[in-house]
Amino acid sequence: PGAVKVNVDPKRLRLADGVYVVVARFTPDDGSGETEQRRRMIFDRTLSSLTARSSTTGAGKRARGRLAVGFRLLRPAHVTVKVLSTSGSTIATLASNRRLPQGKRTIGWNRRRGKALVSGTVNVTVSAHTRFGTTGLQRSVTMKAPKRRP
Repeated sequence: PGAVKVNVDPKRLRLADGVYVVVARFTPDDGSGETEQRRRMIFDRTLSSLTARSSTTGAGKRARGRLAVGFRLLRPAHVTVKVLSTSGSTIATLASNRRLPQGKRTIGWNRRRGKALVSGTVNVTVSAHTRFGTTGLQRSVTMKAPKRRP
């Protein structure tokens, strides 16, 4: 009685990226009829890593900030990169459905929202859309406020 959790490790099973159908059959001990469930699973390792590094230089009105978002694509994809507040609202969209080739990619942002330099904790999200669907990664990063001028 109850549910059974099954973990599928595509790397251990040596499965290529793609769409699979997993079939689970249950035959009860009491002799009643067999039941079957089918679930579609997508394995997509297009987006394989995500880094987000923040820096600040200068002080006061001359302060400059930078956020470097790095990721690796194992195949070409349409990529969207966003900076979100901890409540989930969009602070900045750095790329929107941009077609990028495979390889290591870095997208930079000057950390400005209007004239203000953004500081505090934010979430950086990268999503990659391919023929398999959309896959994504998220990383939290704290951006330090600039130093005040003496």
